[in-house]
Amino acid sequence: MPSKVRRHPEEDSKKKNRESSKGRNEETSEYKKGQRRDGVKFPRLNIGLGELHKKIIDSLPIPRPLFEDTKGTETLEEGKTEISFTNADFDGVYRPHNDVIVILSLIGMYKVRHVLIDTGRSISVIFSGAYSSMNLNEGQVEADDNPIVGFSGETVSAVGRVNLPTTVGGKTVMQYFSLLDCRAPYNSILGRDWINSMEEKGKEGPPTIERLIEVQIGDQEEHTTYIGAKLPEEERESLISLLKENKYVFAWSLKDIPGIDPTIACHRLDIRENYKPVRQKPCKMAPERKANVAEEIERMLEAGIIRPVRYPKWMENIIVVPKKNGKIRVCIDFTNFNKACPSDPYLLPRIPDLVDATSGYERLSFMDGYSGYNQIPLHKDDQEHTAFVTDKGVYCCVVMPFGLKNARGTYQRLVNEMFKDMIGKI
Repeated sequence: MPSKVRRHPEEDSKKKNRESSKGRNEETSEYKKGQRRDGVKFPRLNIGLGELHKKIIDSLPIPRPLFEDTKGTETLEEGKTEISFTNADFDGVYRPHNDVIVILSLIGMYKVRHVLIDTGRSISVIFSGAYSSMNLNEGQVEADDNPIVGFSGETVSAVGRVNLPTTVGGKTVMQYFSLLDCRAPYNSILGRDWINSMEEKGKEGPPTIERLIEVQIGDQEEHTTYIGAKLPEEERESLISLLKENKYVFAWSLKDIPGIDPTIACHRLDIRENYKPVRQKPCKMAPERKANVAEEIERMLEAGIIRPVRYPKWMENIIVVPKKNGKIRVCIDFTNFNKACPSDPYLLPRIPDLVDATSGYERLSFMDGYSGYNQIPLHKDDQEHTAFVTDKGVYCCVVMPFGLKNARGTYQRLVNEMFKDMIGKI
């Protein structure tokens, strides 16, 4: 039997090279045939990427501006404080135009760039990158214990706050800024408080809000309410008589609140079983706030809103929130507790729908429930979970407090049940 002949490795390599060269020649032949398909000769594509990009750009038409009559951005005269936008400001801007408003402002005699105008922020802030360069005196910085809650619910504590003159567009207002020790793409943010101050500064002509007058409708002098000053005399007297006849529905203190029957509305807490309870450590509080908090705690105890508690599994800190009338509101920091509770998907009313519903009516009346949340009882088995610590002791809520994750849904259920025969009909 003849033995197999082994080929040398160099012969195998030469054979493979010949086969590869033959394949490339066949592809080139087919390509040349394709160039002459149907009697038409096609040139080979031999253009670099840079040259191709330049040819495409040169072949595109020049974009036309939105307004053909624009002659450049108008310049304000010296000393002119009006801020307005014309067609010239849209030169080179393509709609929809949703860019943020970033300006240059004079804050505390310092020229500050990258200042964001944010209509969704309730306060104005200066970030560490800016106030560290301002060399602010310690006497200028005031204590600020109020936490800043972000859009997603995160809480940030401010280093303090400072009142500085702020100049934009020739108008200067004294503006409070919260100092935040964190990085941000902007040096400062001007919120709604600054916008309202600027509107008051530049307000001209008659006020857009009707002036109110105070009228007594109860038996005591402090039992008053407010009505429009421009109401006709006959309509005014009729309205005052109606309010006096129904004075029992008004409340002027926590003692006047009878509360809601638990069979009608009662708030329950749904806590995940596998979630470990958290006891927050007591936080420091400014000395001037402690006296106000102690007075508020006594008032809440007297009204039956809270009660003392021992050995709670959960324990939170209190947050002091100033009111417009100069008083304070004691709230509870339920940050950890809310994480242990699932969300209530109950639908809340949409603000645009409520505004559209007022169209076509001559009168608009607002009804504000006096401590509406505190009128809804909290289930007895869930009261100890709302425990909070103060200098006077540890207490828990007897009624539904502010700050709970699903409190809004419970309150909206009650309102919808109370006015179910009237909503959308009058």
